[in-house]
Amino acid sequence: MSGISSNTITRSGVGKSINAFRPPLINPFINSSLKWHVKAFGEGYSKSDLFDVSESDLVKEWKTINGTSGNAIQLIEAKQPLYIESSANGKPAIRFDKIDDFLEAIVNITGTKITAFFVGSRISVSGNTSNYTTYNTANSNDFQFTDSFVPGFEAGPGNILGAVRNGLKASTSNPGNNTPYVYTVKFDGTNNTVYLNGVASTPVASTGNFDINRVLLGVRFIGSTQANFANVDIQEIIIYDIDFNDADRIKMESEYLSVQWEDIT
Repeated sequence: MSGISSNTITRSGVGKSINAFRPPLINPFINSSLKWHVKAFGEGYSKSDLFDVSESDLVKEWKTINGTSGNAIQLIEAKQPLYIESSANGKPAIRFDKIDDFLEAIVNITGTKITAFFVGSRISVSGNTSNYTTYNTANSNDFQFTDSFVPGFEAGPGNILGAVRNGLKASTSNPGNNTPYVYTVKFDGTNNTVYLNGVASTPVASTGNFDINRVLLGVRFIGSTQANFANVDIQEIIIYDIDFNDADRIKMESEYLSVQWEDIT
């Protein structure tokens, strides 16, 4: 198979070329374990299907397309991130400015296992630490407890990309500015592992029960205080309350996310 353009596949053989329509790309794992799914682009979706944006493309609401939880919302215009048509991979994204932009969604997750998929790219280093996404309970300190965690944590400054749950857990090297990547974070009840473009980190022990009721994008909250804003383009986030096995994780990363966002992995 060669030559993917929009939803047309060109199959080349001896003496012939056949064009065949393929269905739009969709998440291959839509089930009861899917808790939250947002994306900035998708075949078959209009801009208004995915967002509530102003005339100047400020994002008031990022709409969930699957899952059991709520939309990501920011009612204060000055703190709304920007919808952009072309990120580093030429596809749309939501850009957070590292000053005060963030979105917040009601997302309820309990249990001992989580798998979260993230697609995006850093625009610039925001400081010694910044958070692309934080999953916690309102008024909790996400760095200090096992019931919440930060899947997209940057430190170093800017050298480390990893997960924090009562301290830094698994981590990998940050790919740098304007470099799109697929980043997966898994907690299997015993260990935490992160995967950058399919390459696994060294697992780090992590146990305990999650008690999460919100997802924050572009910011970390310490209790009720905003801190550590990120300068990042976010393109897609998918969260499950299960531990993906390797075969399913690879299928999600390579057959859906990588193709959706132009062969990142």
